[in-house]
Amino acid sequence: MSEQATGMIGGMCFVRSGSSTRVGSAPGYHWPLTSKTATVRAKFQAVSRSWSALSDADRASWTINAPGPVLGFSLFLGCNMRLLSLGMVAIQTLPSISDRYAPCVITSAVAVIFREFGVCAVFWDKPGSEWYRIRLFLAESTLGRTVIDKRKFVQRGLSQGDSNSLQCDINPAIPTFLGRLDLIDTSSGLVLDAISLGVIPDYNASMGVVLSRPLPITSR
Repeated sequence: MSEQATGMIGGMCFVRSGSSTRVGSAPGYHWPLTSKTATVRAKFQAVSRSWSALSDADRASWTINAPGPVLGFSLFLGCNMRLLSLGMVAIQTLPSISDRYAPCVITSAVAVIFREFGVCAVFWDKPGSEWYRIRLFLAESTLGRTVIDKRKFVQRGLSQGDSNSLQCDINPAIPTFLGRLDLIDTSSGLVLDAISLGVIPDYNASMGVVLSRPLPITSR
């Protein structure tokens, strides 16, 4: 094989670097497509197509009614992806949020790791509305970090009905877990409240579990 070879030859990728040639696999995305990833991708594509089918007036309404400096498409995509994750139907127009949602916040919450059972349990005071679901996100740290990039948080639990608790399985070998809760309006998919649970402590019989308002999340 010539040392001057470059590009794709026989399924191999030859890359010229100075006076040498490196050989590697074909460039591109090679991570395995799991069933969960495929489902999320299909939902994303469906929501994107729905946006394209909206009239100019409907698209503009998403930007006009957006709470804060949010682009209409971003709001449309976020709301509908959240609704689909809750098992709800996607929406074409953003419902008006009435005053009944104003007090709908997570006033207090607590999370505990039951390492013996491999479970994380979360409890909260019920918000001031029945039209909500709460999602639990966890991030894992094998190095004991107390601050983790928000992109590392993965949804691990979803409240049912008007319950005020949920739990999920965890790997007890992971030393540190950080948590966050999102309060989702089930008619619009808007995030009504989001709070950080910080580093979730391990449960022990002597600990005093007190409900308190955690640190608010400023970046939704």
